[in-house]
Amino acid sequence: MRFVNASKRYITKSYFVYITIVTLSFAIVAIVVLPFFHPTLFAAYGNTLLKCNCIKPAIFLFEKHIKHIEKDFDEGINDPSREYMFVVLNMRLAMLYADCQQDYNKAIDIIHKTKVSFPQQCELWNCGFELSYYQFKKGSIDNAYETLKDTTMIANVESIDEMIVKFQSYDKLRSERPNKCR
Repeated sequence: MRFVNASKRYITKSYFVYITIVTLSFAIVAIVVLPFFHPTLFAAYGNTLLKCNCIKPAIFLFEKHIKHIEKDFDEGINDPSREYMFVVLNMRLAMLYADCQQDYNKAIDIIHKTKVSFPQQCELWNCGFELSYYQFKKGSIDNAYETLKDTTMIANVESIDEMIVKFQSYDKLRSERPNKCR
């Protein structure tokens, strides 16, 4: 009698383990395979990975989404919402490279490419100020000053010293964020 009850419990536990394994397998397949059928999920998964503090995989997923949008542009699909998403994702990617990886060269390249591709959208997102800030952080103070003078969203600065003060206050604001890599 005891043997029969023990075997029923074993079957029930193994059934639960089996269901759990199958469910996790489907979840993993959905996470890995689904974005290739619906590429807009790359950014959503990237944001989820950022919450888990997985920076490099998140950067990879943001880059995949950006490449998908660029492919649409190459095919002649010009949609204002895609332009907007392209600028937003590139700004996010540049911030991740600058804040989390300290790769200011990559951040500068990303913002410059975005600024050349969509100047009007970029002005709305203040790309010039961010580009100037990353140049400043990199150590190219003269380039940062020239870039900042060309921006329209920020009050013009009269000298490099004013720019340094402005960037130091911006640096302080950015450092006060709870987790700058999320």
